Amino acid sequence: MMGKKTKSGVILFIKKFLFIAILAAVVVGILFGTWYFTGGGWFGGIPSTFKIAVDGTEYGKTFIIPNLYSGTEFQVKRLFGEDYALEISAAKDTGARLTVEDESFAWEETEADFNKGFMVELHKNGFTVSYESLESIIASATGYENFELTEGTSAELFLMTIKCANAEIEITFGVDVTVTEIELDRDQVVFGAIY
Repeated sequence: MMGKKTKSGVILFIKKFLFIAILAAVVVGILFGTWYFTGGGWFGGIPSTFKIAVDGTEYGKTFIIPNLYSGTEFQVKRLFGEDYALEISAAKDTGARLTVEDESFAWEETEADFNKGFMVELHKNGFTVSYESLESIIASATGYENFELTEGTSAELFLMTIKCANAEIEITFGVDVTVTEIELDRDQVVFGAIY
């Protein structure tokens, strides 16, 4: 009789242990699935379900494009095809200054809607960013016709923020500057450019 109680007690213990192990595996699976399918942004990680691709290269949270050419195409990769939103603003800490008439202020303090300065064509799986020139971007965004942009420490003047679900990717970028003239001198090289 004693052997039967011990045997049934061991079986009961094994059943309880298996139940708890399966329950723990289900909870861990649910947590992992939630983390993976909500963008993987927990703990500051790179979203696993939302990425931006440019020329075949995928990017996660933040990256820099020193010279964004007009007509550049971006692919937006997201697992479930969620909607995404795009905003372009002045980049921070560029060192550049914008002077309008007699007033001069830091580039990042520019009160402008830079989405108006760029032609952004949204597609289902991406978008295209086009523009005419740096002058036309600033004029369209600010409404100023006469202004002067003083160079700063960074040529990447713009910040593009793409938001999808709970994830966000930031792209700091500059615009293409066309070199029109190169003048060589024994002591220096002088570049003429259209901005």
